[in-house]
Amino acid sequence: MIKIGKTYIDDEFRWALSPSFGYEDNQYMAVLQNGTKVNFHATSEMIDAAMQAAGWNPETAPDVRSCFTDEEWEEVEKAIAEGYNWLAKDKRGITFAYIGKPVQEGAYWNDSQGEQPKRLFCDFNCLEEGECTSLTDLFGACSIVAGEECDGSCTI
Repeated sequence: MIKIGKTYIDDEFRWALSPSFGYEDNQYMAVLQNGTKVNFHATSEMIDAAMQAAGWNPETAPDVRSCFTDEEWEEVEKAIAEGYNWLAKDKRGITFAYIGKPVQEGAYWNDSQGEQPKRLFCDFNCLEEGECTSLTDLFGACSIVAGEECDGSCTI
């Protein structure tokens, strides 16, 4: 099982489980490989207990960087070093890095702080169109730039 941010994904990518944002607290959504979506109420403790019973072990979980190719990871690392905090793929399939949380406006994304986004040139197949990804949620609240020490609050 893989955990990316608050989303659990099984190793064969048959299902994903994540909080349903924009809904009331403790609302989760399970998405199955066939496209079926199921919403349900649960506490985070219930989800953690169920995932542990299903074999989720945070000690042996794969590195979240493994969802990126080496080239993609290199681009993400550079973007982080330059102060970018978010990734989003537009309707054309082009991925950009943003300083502030991007806001979707039609087929495109705009930085909520009015900053110029940085275009990334890899495919980023692991990112979904129409969703933005917080690098802090993926990698924790500390710097992940190579060579810097982590204060222990990292998730990697």
